[in-house]
Amino acid sequence: MLAAVTLLCLFLTYAEAQASYSPVHLRRCVEEAATIAAGTVVSITPMRSGEIIFSVVAMDSVLFLRRPALADSHGLSFRLCGGSVDSVELICSENPELRVSESYVLFLQEGLGTPRDAYTTIVFLNQGLFPVFVDSTSPVAAVHDWIRRPIIGASGGRIISVSWFEPPQGSIPKPLTVDALAEIASKVPQGVPVIEIPRQMDPGIRLTEEQFLEEVRRLMKE
Repeated sequence: MLAAVTLLCLFLTYAEAQASYSPVHLRRCVEEAATIAAGTVVSITPMRSGEIIFSVVAMDSVLFLRRPALADSHGLSFRLCGGSVDSVELICSENPELRVSESYVLFLQEGLGTPRDAYTTIVFLNQGLFPVFVDSTSPVAAVHDWIRRPIIGASGGRIISVSWFEPPQGSIPKPLTVDALAEIASKVPQGVPVIEIPRQMDPGIRLTEEQFLEEVRRLMKE
């Protein structure tokens, strides 16, 4: 077990060196979001306002954990920077690519995307976006983080995800058991918002949407 803990600590250092973003604690996403909702994207419609192109994202079958005044009883629409209108395309690198028919848990800013916030609607840029889909490693629809890494656990707002980074050279990781994963997570400082597990150590478990929403509800009550 000590070897596994050591390996994970080495990997965390390696992942931080490779990452081009600063991970945000899920608790901060809950605190910053004016809207927290889960639903399925039914349409993405590019529009133009002067020189700015943005896309109106419409969601259906929406479950609101924190409801905006602008929402109806079943749907949600918000705006994201970028899109293509009349052969003119605007690409906003800070915004994620959402997909029609895919489900998401979203943490959104007040106003749901306006010129005032440059249509950067999702809190902490992309990090308030959690796609829900079936990946190639599990038959269960599971929550993923904003760069589409599967989430295998969440506790106290801290997320455990499976990374695509390779572990440090020379290490030979093995899949973790659920108990071993829990023990390793307990040894990582509480201030670390995201624990990344090398895919070779993936225990094969996944966090469902309902499990993720229960974690969000707990954080909302704090």
